[in-house]
Amino acid sequence: MNAQNTLPAIEHLTVAERLRLLERLWDSLQADEAHLPVPDWHRQGLAARREAYERDGVSLSVDAVLIYAVYHQGRDPKTLKKQLD
Repeated sequence: MNAQNTLPAIEHLTVAERLRLLERLWDSLQADEAHLPVPDWHRQGLAARREAYERDGVSLSVDAVLIYAVYHQGRDPKTLKKQLD
């Protein structure tokens, strides 16, 4: 499949059709979950969220995890933001 030819075709789909396509893509990624790399900073952020929840019953926001990644792991905030957008 040629991605450059596929994108214009996708743009002509209705919103509902694009959402169904997105769901199918997501499902296909989940099927190959074992092959998806998970960076250490992501694991540490999730561990911090779990610890806070188990300790205080409070779920940390995504922003709190980003702050952790930026300030405690030395991640570049601009690069990190681009990766999450």
